[in-house]
Amino acid sequence: MNYYEHHIGDYAEATAHLSFVEDAAYSRLIRKYYAIEKPLPADHKAVQRLVGARSKEEREAVSTVLEEFFTLQDDGWHNRRCDEEIAHYKEGDAEREQKNAHEKERMRRHREERSRLFAELREHGITPKWETPVTQLREILKRTCNAPATRTGDEQERTCNAPATANQTPDTNTQSPDTNTQSPDICVSNDTHSGASSPTAAGAVCLALKNTGLPTVNPSHPDLLELLAAGATVDDFVNAARGMKQRETPPRNPFAYVLGVVKGQRDDAQAAAASKTKPKGTSHDRHDVEEPA
Repeated sequence: MNYYEHHIGDYAEATAHLSFVEDAAYSRLIRKYYAIEKPLPADHKAVQRLVGARSKEEREAVSTVLEEFFTLQDDGWHNRRCDEEIAHYKEGDAEREQKNAHEKERMRRHREERSRLFAELREHGITPKWETPVTQLREILKRTCNAPATRTGDEQERTCNAPATANQTPDTNTQSPDTNTQSPDICVSNDTHSGASSPTAAGAVCLALKNTGLPTVNPSHPDLLELLAAGATVDDFVNAARGMKQRETPPRNPFAYVLGVVKGQRDDAQAAAASKTKPKGTSHDRHDVEEPA
């Protein structure tokens, strides 16, 4: 037993006549009784050693208390009150074990659900903070997988590609999640006429990149949205991802690397196109520039 009820009034009434040393001996005896959950040894010397009685006065106090408050039986010195408390405690062992088992099972399910939620969110390119509560993880995943069916086209893409929050979730200590804003994810536009659904441009790119083996993607990344708005295609990003795999040393951030490659390719293409279409004689001739007075 790790604890027992100590009724101060009952104890004081029963031990008022004991000397200071005898009271200390009685207290040690019952504490040892509860600790070992069985009667004390029948031999006085063994009991004296068990409770640390060293001096003659201490040993005599132990013997006096044993004779007055304990009963010698075949298996040792018994104390009625201690036996009752121990029996009551053991009756609750089964209930305590069941509660402990239920708590362990609850914690196991909690950990499994937490791991599953993090894994599913990572598949969508979302990495919440490690301390994010399970209730909030459920809400993020729910909003991620259930974009509003009434929003289509550019409106839905703008909604789903809100400012990047893929690597940081709201701090529940300072604010509550906004259930009206969709979590950044591979959003789906619903065709209410045909019943078919298709990913947005950003979602299609991220799905294609995930299929090439990229570990994480972010459909709400501003560079991705800018490139798509400028005319970049899914093939541009996929080809960049495949080219990345030929590098001896993989980049630290594969998704950012792919975006950088596509941006560089488009910048080079625009520069080349501009140099070919630039009209000759665009520089100012001397007679076109007004000389200062």
